[in-house]
Amino acid sequence: MTKPTVSKENLQWLLKQPTDVKIAMLESHLDICRLIVNEVLEEEVTSLCGEKYSHDKPHAGHYSRWGYNPGSVRIGEHRLTVQVPRVFDHQTNSVKSLESYERLREIVVDDEYLLRGIMHGLSVRDFADLNSNPSAKALTRSSVDAALIERSAERLKEFDARRYDQEQFVALFVDGKYLAGEQILLTLGVTAQGRKLPLGFVQTTNENSKPYADLLGGLLERGLSINQGLLVRG
Repeated sequence: MTKPTVSKENLQWLLKQPTDVKIAMLESHLDICRLIVNEVLEEEVTSLCGEKYSHDKPHAGHYSRWGYNPGSVRIGEHRLTVQVPRVFDHQTNSVKSLESYERLREIVVDDEYLLRGIMHGLSVRDFADLNSNPSAKALTRSSVDAALIERSAERLKEFDARRYDQEQFVALFVDGKYLAGEQILLTLGVTAQGRKLPLGFVQTTNENSKPYADLLGGLLERGLSINQGLLVRG
């Protein structure tokens, strides 16, 4: 039989299926994990925004459903891609982070530990001799390299996919830093509420206008609004 395809169906859908469908689903445990993750995220969204299409809104209607952003969670050795619901907070005029998604991302796995250590200045070579974390004792340099590349690539993909349609920015700071002989152009946005958010960066070998145009053009494509004007400082 053909294995059923799972997208954003909920867990109740699976439990109502015939036995042969459930068995087929068990053959692909990641699909079931995705169902559970979707259910966890949807429970929090419903607690904030109420049931879909219902006029009975909790929290005096302060929160609304606002589409999805790409995201991922770790399931054992696998990185499971998910669509993370966005919730708009009408009191702060900004997108509210989901506590359940943050908790799912905080599940301790080896490569998260590695990434944090390396970002704090610990050499990749040093990890094979670490005793502070029992799971690090059997690590090799090649496994550390692979984990770092995978984790950082996933974080970069998510960072580059973030949208800013519902953020109200009043200022942008653009600056250049040098790393290993390459110039990195960075942008930092300041919202009307005073929050500072890193928006994007681009690698370049020169200081002409094209890298700046590409960087700012990419932010506009991801929803950065300039209709009310922005203070830009370089």
